Amino acid sequence: MYCVNCGEKLVQSAISCPSCGSVVRQAYDIPEGMAAKEETPEQQSWVTQPETRSYGLSDQSKKLILVGMGAIAIVFLIFRFAGGAGSQATPEKTVKGFLSAVMKEDAKEMTSYLSITYEDFPNVSDKDSFIAMQEEQFKSGGMDLQDYEIMDVKINEDKATVDYEIEYVVNGMKQTQEDSFNLVKTKRKWYIFIDLNL
Repeated sequence: MYCVNCGEKLVQSAISCPSCGSVVRQAYDIPEGMAAKEETPEQQSWVTQPETRSYGLSDQSKKLILVGMGAIAIVFLIFRFAGGAGSQATPEKTVKGFLSAVMKEDAKEMTSYLSITYEDFPNVSDKDSFIAMQEEQFKSGGMDLQDYEIMDVKINEDKATVDYEIEYVVNGMKQTQEDSFNLVKTKRKWYIFIDLNL
């Protein structure tokens, strides 16, 4: 601590400057047992800075948050660019899903892979009557699909063609056939397009 009048260094407990006699501070009664400590130069300055405290997140917490946000972004990008449409994310997945449903003789699942106008079929007015018609065909046992293989996939923007080969049994005879499906993409999902007017 220094005298503001002459700049003389003062002891902590000084009330007046021994050099010029200026009053440095008022005298206070100091309780017994409390010794005066000598101040450091930082403590002796007339302008004091408030103690700063950080109430924010620790560096480790910030790193964990950044890693978590990065992981979410990666999952989003994978979902976005991998199609995000599950079993109909690609033309190949759609055809595989459809043929698997045919093998299981699941008319409802099979229909979920199709883009058709039901009214084009005889005695069919909506999706439910189309599913009922497919279930009847499965019960009649006309064709038993045994296996399939995807041969080629060609994609042109929102349209695709998938060439495939199926192995099936008709009237007890095993046969193979190569064919292709045309597909359309609607709302990020691929559907097998059936057009009876072709």
